[in-house]
Amino acid sequence: MHFRARRLVPIVAALTILLTSFPAVADLSILQPLDELARVSPVVVRGHVYAVDSAWDAGSIYTYVTLDVAETLRGDVPTERITLKQLGGTVGEMGMYAAGQALFSPGEEVLVYLSIRPRDRTLMTAVLWQGKWIVDRSGGPDEAQVVRYSGLDSDGNLMLNDTRPLSEVERVTHEALLGARREAEMIVFSPPEAPAPVNTVDSPVAAKIPLLGYSWHEVFAGSLRRLRLDKTKQPGVGSGKKQAKKIAKKQNAIAGSLAVWKRGSKYNGSAKGSSLRDPSCLSDIVIFNSDPSGELANDGTLAVGGAFFYNNIKIRGLNMACNGFVILNDGSTADGFNKDKTCYQNILNHEVMHVGGLGHSTKKGNLMFWSVDVTSCKSGDIAYGKDDKKGFKKIYKKSYATREGS
Repeated sequence: MHFRARRLVPIVAALTILLTSFPAVADLSILQPLDELARVSPVVVRGHVYAVDSAWDAGSIYTYVTLDVAETLRGDVPTERITLKQLGGTVGEMGMYAAGQALFSPGEEVLVYLSIRPRDRTLMTAVLWQGKWIVDRSGGPDEAQVVRYSGLDSDGNLMLNDTRPLSEVERVTHEALLGARREAEMIVFSPPEAPAPVNTVDSPVAAKIPLLGYSWHEVFAGSLRRLRLDKTKQPGVGSGKKQAKKIAKKQNAIAGSLAVWKRGSKYNGSAKGSSLRDPSCLSDIVIFNSDPSGELANDGTLAVGGAFFYNNIKIRGLNMACNGFVILNDGSTADGFNKDKTCYQNILNHEVMHVGGLGHSTKKGNLMFWSVDVTSCKSGDIAYGKDDKKGFKKIYKKSYATREGS
């Protein structure tokens, strides 16, 4: 997968959606009902995380989660150890973190609902964070609970999404799958490029994926972040140039020097890419319509966005961002949103805000609130709320202090 940037990480978000009578979701959002989550997931297993390691593949960074399977609730799993492939991670001085992705730690007991990545048939959590539940047995074997987190807020804190008895979750899953049929699909349970497990449960000190946020150094240098469009088109929308210009204008109004486009500057409507490993820091934000690399499954994900960063260079306590990206999904589930020009603009705006380093808001009415319903997404521009403006100004104040999260 080629994102046209040098490094890759923090706060990307992924909008998710539920095309039923329930509200649809944008990036960490309103729950997809558990029975529906089970039905869209070709593999559902419970097990223990043995190792979590990151590595490059096809011009991007992924985190490989080695999982020892204890129970299979759905799918034909031919081995007791499988490896999930999650978007984002850190490798040496380079990193990528995608908000909306489920985060794993060695030693966790988890119940995971899994989708298949179209590009290489590897497994990843279904509908981003919604596919991962942590099993908590502290109350005793008969009172096991499962806990789910919906990512990070703008202060870097994990947002608790749901807590239920493990027995209830397994019962609902089993009932949802009674009589359910899926055609046999090719699945890669052990990606050949995955690194040998190093960060394991047996490690003296298990490494953790850093949650430190990032900042765009161009802001403080007074230069321009360039917003570029890949050659792909989005059905019903086209190139997205019109929407991108509107978003840039709106963001400039609240962020001052955090300019992605401004009057009088040349707008480049076609990204001609250097590769991800290009040594130059182009400060581009590239928009990929219709998921040209086959990164997103047709499981309810609408879009993901993020930024590459230098893991060893800090700007006022934050990692230095260098190039960003937004990928719009083209799956049938996402079409109901991404084909609508107004909704496309709201989704893209949300993602570009993540590219700037902003996390989610816990307050309704803000663009960065972790969910959006179908009506509001399509009815008009979602305005920036107090939380949105406060978050951006907090990141880009010269007095910004070191903190975790983003």
